Amino acid sequence: MKYITILMLFTLTLFAEVKGSTLYNSCQYCHGIKADKVYADQVPAINNMDAKTLQAVLELYKKGEIDTYGFGPIMKTQMKNIPTDKISILAEYIANL
Repeated sequence: MKYITILMLFTLTLFAEVKGSTLYNSCQYCHGIKADKVYADQVPAINNMDAKTLQAVLELYKKGEIDTYGFGPIMKTQMKNIPTDKISILAEYIANL
């Protein structure tokens, strides 16, 4: 019975819907709960960016191709946790905060 329960929980997590709020969870420490925080007095709030721009920027950070404001390495590390096919969900969530 124990193994059946574990298998069921694992199966449910495979089919669980990935939500923008879940993806944004680790972002809020620097960017704020509503993405309205200015980080380190350098990085402007990101809640006023449109979803397309956000997606493009996040994809570039994930690839390590940009280093805006000198936080590129940190952003690349953070973006490792976001699957490439889920970046659009994250960008849409931020844009709608």
